[in-house]
Amino acid sequence: MRIHWLGVVYGLATAFLGMALVTLGGWLVLALVSVDDPAVVAAVIGAPVGALVGGFIGGRTAVRSVFHGAIVGVLFAGAVTIISVLDGSPASLPTMVGFLLAGVVLGGVGGWLAEVRRSRRDPTAVD
Repeated sequence: MRIHWLGVVYGLATAFLGMALVTLGGWLVLALVSVDDPAVVAAVIGAPVGALVGGFIGGRTAVRSVFHGAIVGVLFAGAVTIISVLDGSPASLPTMVGFLLAGVVLGGVGGWLAEVRRSRRDPTAVD
């Protein structure tokens, strides 16, 4: 099975962009309503959105959409985990493994949504 690396890179870039946009917007809204530690809460909301959107874009550009979406999801979750650990996150190992599994699942769901969208647009297409 060959990996479509360009699609994976596009998916990762989109995942980080999606996370950044949701995190910044959520941070603003949560700060306005006086939530404790709005940046962390917004990042916790933005990370799953990033994995889903990145999986969608990664799956949209490849033939095996779900596989490529899952690859994007696990790479995105791994990068976020590494960045958070280097920043001093107190997360335990089971939490990090759960986040990686959630990245795989959400990326795969994003890839599946891309496949569903593609099949609805052209039902006679054979991948």
